Amino acid sequence: MRKLLLPAVLVTLMLGVVLVVVAADAPAKAPTVAAPDGAKPAPKAGPVAPEDMNGVDFTGLSDAQKSLVIDLLNSYTCDCGCSPPMKVAQCRRDDAKCSRSLGMATQVVSLVKAGKSREEIVKAALTVAPPPMVQFDIPAGEAYSQGPKDAKVTILHYFDYQCPFCSKIVPTFDQIRADYPNDVRIVYKMHPLSIHQNAMIAAQASIAAQNQGKFMEMHKKLFEAQRELSREKVIALAKELGLDEAKFTKDLDSAETKARIDKETRESEGIGASGTPASFVNGRYLSGAKPIDAFKTVIDEELKWAKAGNRPKFTIGKNVSEASGKAAAANTGPDPNKKYDLAQVGAPSVGPANAKVTILHAYDYQCPFCVRIHPTMEQLLKDYPKDVRIVYMQHPLPFHQQAGISAEAVMAAKSQGKFQEMHEKLMGMNGQLSRDKIMAAAQEIGLDMKKFTADIDNDAHKAEIAAMTNEFMKIGATGTPASFINGRYLNGAQPLDAFKKIIDEEIGKSTVAGGTK
Repeated sequence: MRKLLLPAVLVTLMLGVVLVVVAADAPAKAPTVAAPDGAKPAPKAGPVAPEDMNGVDFTGLSDAQKSLVIDLLNSYTCDCGCSPPMKVAQCRRDDAKCSRSLGMATQVVSLVKAGKSREEIVKAALTVAPPPMVQFDIPAGEAYSQGPKDAKVTILHYFDYQCPFCSKIVPTFDQIRADYPNDVRIVYKMHPLSIHQNAMIAAQASIAAQNQGKFMEMHKKLFEAQRELSREKVIALAKELGLDEAKFTKDLDSAETKARIDKETRESEGIGASGTPASFVNGRYLSGAKPIDAFKTVIDEELKWAKAGNRPKFTIGKNVSEASGKAAAANTGPDPNKKYDLAQVGAPSVGPANAKVTILHAYDYQCPFCVRIHPTMEQLLKDYPKDVRIVYMQHPLPFHQQAGISAEAVMAAKSQGKFQEMHEKLMGMNGQLSRDKIMAAAQEIGLDMKKFTADIDNDAHKAEIAAMTNEFMKIGATGTPASFINGRYLNGAQPLDAFKKIIDEEIGKSTVAGGTK
């Protein structure tokens, strides 16, 4: 047996020597490391393919136009503030929830379809300027804070306990506290969005817990229970924390608690920070769940200025749009001083066809501000029954999961002569939409369910909806709500008086033109 084994051992040793010699002569190669279980593969190098650009619709483009769009989106940087900065195409692939890259990409597609030159498209949609020196003067107020009150950097953080992006940013703030224990103070401000059914009760619970010295403990529990928040749940959490239940319940329902939440919400919305999370680092605006490096860049800059005593002078802003280099320098959005001639492309309308004032109103049934402005639009129709017509332009935003089916549903109802009835039903759902709820609403208003269901399932009105959306995207109106009063732009959920001011001006012009004044 030994005689038989010995040659095998020698062969093995000889092979080992040969392999060592070959390996020594071969060029060095990095070892292959298996990706951890569940880890995403690294993104492919090189330009992003069109099929990987989430939400970008290339329908209707010629091959040459499509090539131009792909090249532009791979060549120019998104202005969303991500760190490190990504090209628009990369942002669409790697951060599908980024509304800025989607808005930029959609605008590029629209401009290419419109026959604009490369230079015109770059200037209108892709020119990213450095953010201007703007800060917002917001007090810390009664909000709970972590960190020394004399910290060199204060972050005011507006959030919603049911917002998934607010949950995502929690570890970021934990890390900031750990990395800057003496230099950063974080102030937690409430901004419960109306589309989140239990966001308000959660905000009330955190303030009630703060009154007993347990804000942060409740704060963490509320985010952990984000999917199951309710009045019963927050009271159960209070018991777990050992809070005085009678006092907790009293504070939960108190007018003072609700007034404070309303005040903090109005602070954020009053300067146009309508979404969550929204953070202000020494007054400097950072939108969304930015990565920690984005915060650290601003924090380190502020600390450097504080140490040197040479912080530059900042303009006090009135609206967060002023903090966008793109909005301030390139002015790519609609101009409120200009009149726009927009096509109605089959959109449903309410009001007389010969009205002196037509409002093209772009909205999304899952947008909380569109829901909020709905009573304003209804009031305008009541106050100007003969003079105002509202054209309801569908503009479903891609990051609202139920917005698309809702737009399809209301157009399908329009085809059966019941737009208003379905419109009221959908607005009444306060953003809490689902296919089942939409189907139930269709039955309640007496629609032909076979036809309605077929329209929904076959995307029968997709082309009409896309045409409406494109009318706004091509002039840079990427968000909702957006209203054009006889072509004059009014952005966001403006108060009733803001609409009436422009309407009265337009009626006055019409009266003068008619020779009665």
